[in-house]
Amino acid sequence: MAGIQINGAEQKLILDSDADTYLEAATDDTIKFYVAGAHDLTLSDNAINVLSGTTLTIDSGATIANSGTATGFGAVTALNNATANELVTIGATTTELDAESTLTFDGSALVVGGTNPSITIGDAGTEDTKLVFDGNAQDYYIALDDSADDLLIGLGSTVGTTPAIAIDENLKVTTYGDIVMTGTTPTLTIGDAGTEDTTIIFDGNAQDFYIALDDSADDLLIGLGGTVGTTPIISMDEDRVITFAAGTSVVNSGTWSPYTVSTGKSLIMGI
Repeated sequence: MAGIQINGAEQKLILDSDADTYLEAATDDTIKFYVAGAHDLTLSDNAINVLSGTTLTIDSGATIANSGTATGFGAVTALNNATANELVTIGATTTELDAESTLTFDGSALVVGGTNPSITIGDAGTEDTKLVFDGNAQDYYIALDDSADDLLIGLGSTVGTTPAIAIDENLKVTTYGDIVMTGTTPTLTIGDAGTEDTTIIFDGNAQDFYIALDDSADDLLIGLGGTVGTTPIISMDEDRVITFAAGTSVVNSGTWSPYTVSTGKSLIMGI
């Protein structure tokens, strides 16, 4: 038998000479595809079924486009050249997955290894970026406050709310709470041996005061205001000579006990 044959009794459209490749429509609204006697494919109302044992192959250059929902795909069961906990990325082509030997996650710890490990948060957009530490009783964050261009360390998880430390683009550090130094010999160093004044300013409501190193005179000053060398009250030089500036008063409201000036030292009262 040659050519296409119709078997009306069995509702078949036979496509080859040995009658083992055909279409069958014995069930209402259903077409079954048989090749070499095997049932490979079923076409029914809004459904195409590829039968068990049949392979659907997409040839090179072909494309599967999905504009709906794809479900029922099996999970990847193997990945070459990978060890436990290594994360994977898309390879040189979109058909490859590469295991990253220096990027691991074991369910609780993420490790970024390698020669120069780096983590970038943000994409140069005009938005805040943050790392939040989600604690039991308190949360804390490290963030870029993009509107102020400041790096913040703060309480909570909302950037700009309850900051503790802020660093601006000029490396100016602002603290919003107490600073406590502990340890065996806690030390606070102001300056880096450069030829510049260094200052601690007490920013008051009506008056400001400062304690400073006037580098040009090599004197330690206590003064009024916030500008080093302006309106000094007390100065001490490298010879430990203490000078009270002109107009400064020393007021004793109690008992002035006898005092001793060490040999070779001076106490100078301004006029």
